[in-house]
Amino acid sequence: MTVKSSQSQQPKKRKQGQGQRANKNGKSLETRLKRLMRQSGLKVVSGKDWNPKTMQNVLVTNYGFTTVYGCNGRRDFMICSKKFNVRMWTECRSQKKEGSVDEKFPYMVQNFLHAEDGEFHNAVILEGAGFRPGAVGWLKNAAKSINTCSLERKLEVFESFESFEEWWLALTHQVKSKKRATHAVKTIKQPLLISP
Repeated sequence: MTVKSSQSQQPKKRKQGQGQRANKNGKSLETRLKRLMRQSGLKVVSGKDWNPKTMQNVLVTNYGFTTVYGCNGRRDFMICSKKFNVRMWTECRSQKKEGSVDEKFPYMVQNFLHAEDGEFHNAVILEGAGFRPGAVGWLKNAAKSINTCSLERKLEVFESFESFEEWWLALTHQVKSKKRATHAVKTIKQPLLISP
């Protein structure tokens, strides 16, 4: 009679791949954004359930759009708030270790530039130290170029969730700390108004 050891009966843990880690890290960032929007009085709804005529103070998740390739794509979030006069496409990108998230920055920027559905104001929230040297700089330079050359389209790049939170609270006049308000207002170039 052979006795199997208890170790051989336990399933082995699978090592997480880079894609799985990036997805998990991104979900954490998205969870914090949802929490902030709920605290601001916005309701979180999925893109398939959103009715723009009746739901005007919402954070829309998985918002559908047409990509630069002409096919269907999904945006992380669309902030639509009549209360704060904001309509803004928002993407969350987390890369804590080496990976390929930053390789998609040019595609993301092209989709911002070619949006046909009125989303002219955009924000990218970054998190982590795993971005390649030069990737975040490239994205910030792209935003600077867009913001300088275009009267209609604006792109804001935030290198942490905390910097986005400060900016959002100042933009929506929810800032409680005078020091925080002064810092956040300096980062606002123009209000992100809802396009007619």
